[in-house]
Amino acid sequence: MEPVGSPLTTHVLDTASGLPAQGLLLRLSRLENSNQQWTELRKSYTNADGRCPGLLTSSQLKPGTYKLFFDTGSYWNQMGQTSFYPYVEVKLMGKGLGGSVCVCVQAKKHRGLGGRAPLGCKHLKDRQAPQLSFCPHSLST
Repeated sequence: MEPVGSPLTTHVLDTASGLPAQGLLLRLSRLENSNQQWTELRKSYTNADGRCPGLLTSSQLKPGTYKLFFDTGSYWNQMGQTSFYPYVEVKLMGKGLGGSVCVCVQAKKHRGLGGRAPLGCKHLKDRQAPQLSFCPHSLST
């Protein structure tokens, strides 16, 4: 019997608004070893809680490389803001998931650290570019 829920989940939070990031397009793909091409497995939008339930069933999870594509540019455009990153991709190894994995995303405006630009970039010093940070963690082992 297959466990309830997906072995791969996401949670996207918009820290600029303090709310879940609803309506962000997400695509899940798997790298096919035979031709080294990406095959899209699922296209979904985050729900009101910032999640995409049912991305992948346990029977669909095979050893290999998976890619989560977050369409951040469209998300920020629908919020009436300009995006610094048009998209963000996260690649995961399927054989290493070993249970359930949640990829948590925080969407936020970035001013730099301590008033300084990130990595010393003087061009971003005063810019409020929307940015994402990732926190993948295992839900079970």
